[in-house]
Amino acid sequence: MRICLISVEIFAWGKYGGFGRATRTIGRELFKRGIDVCAVVPRRKGQKAVENLDGITVFGFPPHFPWKAKKLLEECNADIFHSCEPSLITYQAIKAMPQKKHISTFRDPRDFGDWKLEFEQPSLSRLQVIFNYFFENNIFVRRCMKHMDGLYTTAQFLIPKARRIYNLHIDPAFLPTPVLIPM
Repeated sequence: MRICLISVEIFAWGKYGGFGRATRTIGRELFKRGIDVCAVVPRRKGQKAVENLDGITVFGFPPHFPWKAKKLLEECNADIFHSCEPSLITYQAIKAMPQKKHISTFRDPRDFGDWKLEFEQPSLSRLQVIFNYFFENNIFVRRCMKHMDGLYTTAQFLIPKARRIYNLHIDPAFLPTPVLIPM
């Protein structure tokens, strides 16, 4: 079995956020259990087009050319495509590999108020917030949620918010983010 993790980042190459940490943890732990794992993420500075990270084959696409991810998704040829947060790449995965299984986890579903706040207080720039908005929150992403084989949230309080934002007819299941417990 092969699983492809789709994420806006992976915990490496200068990008150390929560989505990326969850993606890397999930991929590493699946690999330890004998699963063939790949990931498709925006390529960061210093990252090659194809890398190996903790047993995960990481395919990077140019961040401002997300349509180039489609070829990488086909190349992954996974049995399951798991979006660690919905994005335009989730939509491309469904279009590229419709016969495969597609699941998505809502980690930080953002409504208009959340996006407005990010625009007013950007971490990088307002232009980056606009790019992220169209990459993560567009009509294609919202519509493709109806074609998913499984929907999950990382926190129970996110269930009604995800339902509202994506106009879901069912509640996403609760699937918490894995955390490493020090021994």
